[in-house]
Amino acid sequence: LVELLWYSIDFSLQGELPVLKFMQVFVSSYFGFADAYQDSTSVHIAGACAGTLDSKDSAWWAGKLANSMFYTYIGGVVILQWMICGTLAVVLDPSHACLAKILHMDTVAACISMPQ
Repeated sequence: LVELLWYSIDFSLQGELPVLKFMQVFVSSYFGFADAYQDSTSVHIAGACAGTLDSKDSAWWAGKLANSMFYTYIGGVVILQWMICGTLAVVLDPSHACLAKILHMDTVAACISMPQ
């Protein structure tokens, strides 16, 4: 909803997408949000399997998998993508096109003119 609001009321956006192209880009950008949710859910499922498997060996592997998935998600998505790249996008890009792209707001990013 934030993307739709930003797209509709920000008069500094110079481009405009045709309706079909807008819907195609907007719907496909939603999958970025769903991807983060699915990744975090997978970590919880793997952790739950570690505590419920009958085989001691299988439970050990499930625990290792859950831990590696957790640390990869925290390091790669939360710290690197959201915190570091998000901060750099805010500090170094006055147009905020990079921030919109990181936040999966592809329709907004497609209409922003980048500075020279």
